[in-house]
Amino acid sequence: MTWRIAAGVVLIGGLVGCAGAGVGAQVASREMVVTKAAIGAAEEAGASEGERASLHLRVARERLYQARKMMEAGDDEEAADVLRQARQDANRSLALVQEEQREGSARRGSPTTPVFGQQLR
Repeated sequence: MTWRIAAGVVLIGGLVGCAGAGVGAQVASREMVVTKAAIGAAEEAGASEGERASLHLRVARERLYQARKMMEAGDDEEAADVLRQARQDANRSLALVQEEQREGSARRGSPTTPVFGQQLR
């Protein structure tokens, strides 16, 4: 009777382990897609042109590369963590580009922004 319980525990543990491995791969794959999209958005916004933004974009790309290698080696959970960090870097890059664009518009004085006391036509 005891060996049946032990065999059942081993079988269940094995099944849970296999299911967990699949979940890790799914999470890493999902993170890969989201991270690529974040990097693409930062690139499209012009992050490679800004000094600070390009630094964060470069780090995001490097982390994406590292995560790919981790996934190839089967280390999906670690890859998902690195991908989350890469996404944060890409989002920071995008935020910096948007901030630089707002500051540039403010310095140039946007024609759609009325000056105090000026009437809109």
